[in-house]
Parts: sequence; structure tokens; C-alpha cells
Amino acid sequence: MLRAEDDYFVQFPIEALEDGFLAWGMNGQALPQSHGHPVRVLIPGHWGETNVKWLDEIELLDEEMDGYWEQRGWHGTGPVNTVARLWSESMLDDGNVELAGHAYAGTRGVDVVEVSIDGGDTWQEAELSEPLPGEDVWRQWRFEFEPQGSQEVVVRAIDGDGTVQAEEQSDSFPRGATGWVSKTVNMMDASSS
Repeated sequence: MLRAEDDYFVQFPIEALEDGFLAWGMNGQALPQSHGHPVRVLIPGHWGETNVKWLDEIELLDEEMDGYWEQRGWHGTGPVNTVARLWSESMLDDGNVELAGHAYAGTRGVDVVEVSIDGGDTWQEAELSEPLPGEDVWRQWRFEFEPQGSQEVVVRAIDGDGTVQAEEQSDSFPRGATGWVSKTVNMMDASSS
């Protein structure tokens, strides 16, 4: 159980902590108060909300206990879901539409982002940014197409294990949001973005 000065507490299985680390600095400086000074924990592959800031105690437990999130009905500190997000659509000078966003799958990494411009009937690979150093990083993506009026665009990611982002939509509670991202894009919307 990791406990913070502000009474926040999270329980992680030992195997999740094996790749975790304690941070007391950032960008060559002491860790700022807003980022958890004097020390915080970072556990790769787990959402930042579960990483304890202002850490003041690490307790080894003989058996599992509910942490802050579990006591509030959340699943807990499980690995992140594979997600791709669509953040922008722009009309390019040549009349094409450019879509862009990011994808994340924790330590599994993102191998592919696919885009459908026909509501999910057919898929094409988006262009991915080069992987950043490390194994727990986001990847940006972009996709360009010639618009044909109003089109239903759908985006999904495939992680390093080959798992396709879940199609079914769910809210964040209790296990993290899932679902393909979809948006209707038409030339009028794209030209004003």
C-alpha cells in the first residue's frame, strides 16, 4: 500500500511495482510541489491518477486491501485500456482532410492506429510518429483523405500484443473508458477547424 501525505492511498500488486520507480526530480530540478514534491511514485502502464504524489509511506501487506479507488467502486489499479483518440480535423490546402490524435496502451505500446472513413466497414492504417524512448509512451498519429461530403470517421488502435481497441463504448467507471472513437466529418466542419 502506497500512502500519501494528503491521506490518498493505493494498493498495487508487487509485480506492478517491479518496473515502478520513485521520482524526486524532474527536468534536472527538484520535483515541483504540483507534481508530488518531495517524492512520488510512477508505475508504468497505469493511469497517472493512480500514481501516488507526496509519498510518505510504503507498506507491504500480507493480503490485498482496498485502496482509495476500490473503496469508491472502481476496479482499482489495473493496466490501462488500449485507446486511440481523435483530437483534430483540418482542411488542407489541397482540399484533403487531415485527422490527427494520439494513442496509448501502457507498457504494451501501440503498433497500429487504423482509420475508417466509411463508418467502420473498411480500415486503413494511419501514419504513426516514431516511438519515443521507453515502453510506457503515447504515440501521435495522422491520417489524410479526400473528403466525399459527410463521412463517418472511426478510429481504433492495436497494441503491441495485437489486441484491437474494444469497440463497445463504456464510461470511465468502473474499469476505464473503452470504445472506438467516431465522428461525422464533412467539408464545412473541416474547413472551420
